[in-house]
Amino acid sequence: MMVTGERRSGTTLVANFLNSQEGFAVHSDLLRSLFAEAGRLLITDATTQLSERERNILLSNLEAEGLETGMPFFSDIPRANCNRWIDVYLEGLKALSGDAEAAKKVVGTKVTGTYELLPAMLDAGVRVVFCIRDPRDVCLSAMNRFSGYHLFDFVTAWQRSVTVAKQLRGHANFHLVRFEDLVSEDRESELARLSQFLGQQLDGAARPTHRSGIGFTANSSFGDVLKPFDASAKDRWKRVDQTLPEVVFPSRFLAAELQEFGYESPAGATHNYGRLAASYKQYILTRRLARTARSARRLLNQSVFRTRK
Repeated sequence: MMVTGERRSGTTLVANFLNSQEGFAVHSDLLRSLFAEAGRLLITDATTQLSERERNILLSNLEAEGLETGMPFFSDIPRANCNRWIDVYLEGLKALSGDAEAAKKVVGTKVTGTYELLPAMLDAGVRVVFCIRDPRDVCLSAMNRFSGYHLFDFVTAWQRSVTVAKQLRGHANFHLVRFEDLVSEDRESELARLSQFLGQQLDGAARPTHRSGIGFTANSSFGDVLKPFDASAKDRWKRVDQTLPEVVFPSRFLAAELQEFGYESPAGATHNYGRLAASYKQYILTRRLARTARSARRLLNQSVFRTRK
């Protein structure tokens, strides 16, 4: 299985909560190299045949990732079983199963912001728990958490994530979780839906635990979360200055998506919106130019590599 979604959307909480359940083992940020290298290699279809070079890169970086995280058994993955990207991912999950006791569990990873390969993963039987959160709270949390934070980065990523969620939510192996529903005082119905999806009754009273066995520690960028399912982390945007760009821009720019996913969109969020919207257009143009340049460099590198063969 896989837990994913955008950063600051509750993926760590979900992963740690599932780790508190007897039948689950969810590793945070493992197998991440497979997604990173797929992007660099321009692998967008997880079911296409890998070249020998692509397979070498995926397996070598996965082995290095394992050594860095104390998971050296990635080096035992049989190369003959890794003909497609999805094969490498499934072999990585199998390696994470470890001993016979762990193999009895549902084993998974938590990796954020990786979506291109999800359709093939779902078709291959990987169950995906996809987390979303009010984008205004995502932006406020990111602003307090990351030194390199940029409002437009997170707004763009959030819009992309919910676009993917809309496309995939009809799949039997896909389950959408709203952060707000999980931390609310009335979370029983959400836990019941998640239990049904995973095929196991989840104990809502269990204390979230890291895969390493460490108990819950607050993952709040505000330093005010004192318990795992803390409703104070919900709707923070309503308790701040309503003229902040983190409130105004997502409220107006993402109004349609907010409505579709059950989030409030205040009509009064207009302060400096025109200026923010103009800046966003320039931001998008700059991103497109940079993305085109990166793609051109990758294609050139691939062409050079082919001439060496």
